[in-house]
Amino acid sequence: MRHLKRKFLRALPLFLSLCFTFEISAESKQNQINDKRTRKTLEEKKPLIPMEIKKTFVQKKEVLHTAPVVMVASLDLKYLQYHPLDSYRVFQTDKEGTVSPIPFQIDEIDLYSDYILPSGPNPNTAFSNKIFDNRDELSIMGADIGEAVRPQNWGKMPKPRLLYEVLFDNGKRKGAVYIGLYSKSKRTEASLSKKKYVHFDMKRAEVITNKYIYDFGQKNYLVIKEAHIKKQETEKTIKLLDDSTFFLQVDFKYFLTFRLNQSDIESELDAYRLGPIRAIARVNFTYKFLSMNFDLGMYTEVSFFPNAIFLPAVIDHPIDSEKTLNEESLFYYGFALMENPKNLKINSNMPQYEKKGLFKLPDFLSKNPMEDLYWLSAVHPEYMIYIEFKPSEKMIQSQSFPSYYLENKTGPEVMKRRKTAAPLGESRVNVAVSFSLKDLKKGLHDVSFHLFLDNINKPEKLDEYKKLDNWQMATSKLKIK
Repeated sequence: MRHLKRKFLRALPLFLSLCFTFEISAESKQNQINDKRTRKTLEEKKPLIPMEIKKTFVQKKEVLHTAPVVMVASLDLKYLQYHPLDSYRVFQTDKEGTVSPIPFQIDEIDLYSDYILPSGPNPNTAFSNKIFDNRDELSIMGADIGEAVRPQNWGKMPKPRLLYEVLFDNGKRKGAVYIGLYSKSKRTEASLSKKKYVHFDMKRAEVITNKYIYDFGQKNYLVIKEAHIKKQETEKTIKLLDDSTFFLQVDFKYFLTFRLNQSDIESELDAYRLGPIRAIARVNFTYKFLSMNFDLGMYTEVSFFPNAIFLPAVIDHPIDSEKTLNEESLFYYGFALMENPKNLKINSNMPQYEKKGLFKLPDFLSKNPMEDLYWLSAVHPEYMIYIEFKPSEKMIQSQSFPSYYLENKTGPEVMKRRKTAAPLGESRVNVAVSFSLKDLKKGLHDVSFHLFLDNINKPEKLDEYKKLDNWQMATSKLKIK
């Protein structure tokens, strides 16, 4: 009934004018998948997006890049579609062409653009067709991409019925993985990798990887209760985040000012899926207004990769902001970072937030077109944080620049503040990404917030994130030898 809830949600324009809606629509899911840093092939001369991750586990070799890759059936692997899910296997090869299975994950997406999630209170496996097709996704770790050497030595692994090469190339370096399709009689013999990158403890509402430990707020799954970075080669951890906050302020010219934050939202875990590459959690939430709860069928699907957390969102903005809203109308998403930001090396391609008029654009931004990806990096001697904000196409057209906010206070200091909705400088955050609603065009806006965490101090890896667009991908069918 999730599609009926969407129709009900869209029938509430006044509420949506006040609320930041975390709804994954068919359009938003496809935009997330087809983001300008994703779905690209060599023939179209467009790059493929990966997402940052850990180093390879199988053998000591030069890592091609340290990011996972998400490939869509109908876009990246269109020649491999329409086979049973359990018939797929993914391999890497070494310089001699010796085949080794690598972890991979297939996530089905239904007709309503929701992930098929088998666990939790409300699983939706009834919508699965158990076939890899359409918007279904196949994920691998970028660190597991092997040599661009076609399979020669299969060892004890049976040869597949069909074999495809997926080649990755950035103009300077190449690598490849090989996807085999097996008949039913051979699938048991074709062993899978036993490696798992992500673990989800349902009882403790905790996601665990080799990079971080993420604790949900069990009373509100939309927010981070706390997050810890794992120290390398030790069981010790460093507390990184103590809270997360989103805030919406709608200041009407001839009406009241409305404020909303996560304290006005109640949420619960609806369903989840844990695979070797990522954990996906669907969270339902209700809006509280004047002591009343409104169950609006609103939800989001959050992906947890080994060192990345992806929060997609849709802003349904049904009003003409320029005629209706004052300058103080804004949205921000931020964290209570344990460390004082002044002790970190911070860089960004965003302008810094200024309270009066929200922010003043630097000359270099005011003279150049708005970018389609904004980022902020923070480097500590023992870890690195990388935040991405992907604006909608309409934001780019209207030059609705995001800004970043820093406050030189520690997490414990800002956590003493009240939990109710408050502007920057008065809320429980010391680092945030903000944008003005004053210039926001009417309509749906697909945006996303990506948080990357790493337990090393290698600033050159931050440059790698920014250059992922350089990687291109091509798929071809091979003769089996």
